[in-house]
Amino acid sequence: MASQRVDSTDKCTCWISYKSFETSCTEPNIITFHIKASNFTEQDRKKKRIVLREFDTRVSALRNTAGGILFIHITHRNINDRNLSNFDQFVDKSLKNLIADGCSFVESYSRKWLSCQEGILILTVAKESCVSSVSLNTKVCSDHEIEFPSTFELIRFVSKGQHGVSEAPENPEHRPFHQNAKNWVEDRHIQLKTFDEPTFRTYCKGNNKSWEVNFVDYVWNKLRFQEYLTCMSKVPRGGSYYVGISEWKNQVPPDVHGIPLRSTKTNITDRFKQKLSTVTVYDFDDTFKSGYEEENIIEIKFHDLKTGNSVLEMVVKCVKGIVFYDNGPLAYAIEDKDKIVKIDKVQWIRKIRSWRMQ
Repeated sequence: MASQRVDSTDKCTCWISYKSFETSCTEPNIITFHIKASNFTEQDRKKKRIVLREFDTRVSALRNTAGGILFIHITHRNINDRNLSNFDQFVDKSLKNLIADGCSFVESYSRKWLSCQEGILILTVAKESCVSSVSLNTKVCSDHEIEFPSTFELIRFVSKGQHGVSEAPENPEHRPFHQNAKNWVEDRHIQLKTFDEPTFRTYCKGNNKSWEVNFVDYVWNKLRFQEYLTCMSKVPRGGSYYVGISEWKNQVPPDVHGIPLRSTKTNITDRFKQKLSTVTVYDFDDTFKSGYEEENIIEIKFHDLKTGNSVLEMVVKCVKGIVFYDNGPLAYAIEDKDKIVKIDKVQWIRKIRSWRMQ
């Protein structure tokens, strides 16, 4: 099968080496990737995430399209340095996360220098038998933390739902609100979040949005409610997410301090409901819909304190399906021999289901 070049390298010094390699390569696909050696030791997390997302996108596309070669040009490096420890450390977690079919790392990848002096590294990527996702965009929780599920967890979850095992009430389940701080204990059903006014003001700095818009964005993104929504919706009886109550710290009980509201409760509630349009719900009847269309997925309550502040409670119901944030799972493939495209979420779930039945 002829190789496929996905992005142009004709203005780069690696172009001649690429063309020579392409002529003799027998792999089904070739994708180029340029990276600075300084990226491997980048301390800025945001910059590091941007580079890794580009890397993950290319590896995902290869794994979901018959496999192939990632032709990596490492620039701004010592031409005599053959050490790959920094590169390995930089990409190791990403490469492991992109394995969804249970194969070992050594079955999935191999890498070698094509030319150390030119900084050209060849990463051979095996085909994925399931679907290789850059991000599942849904999470699960224990009593301690939230994290991405394994593909096997999702497959089992889908299987249970399709066989009618997954049952859930139609409405969120209410929980008692305590003003006694010692009664608060976090677990899979309860999440406590501090509202820190200085941190919130820093988050809002530089924009002229209304208070409720900034506040909802802050809770949704900075305090990660969108992620907790996806994991609490998988828990029997759902969960409650509170803003305005601190966590336990060693032997110090939570502080029920609340939020000094600068907008009406109705405006805040409406803004949160609008945010649900950015959430995607997969139903076990094989349909996807907006979180805004999922009836009673959350209920928003305010608990007034004697100080004049209010504690925000987001009650999440257990959903008969899978809730995703950011418009569903993120995975890529190569299309028309020269373009990397996002795999549609319907195709993604079909790959998950068909792999389960193999």
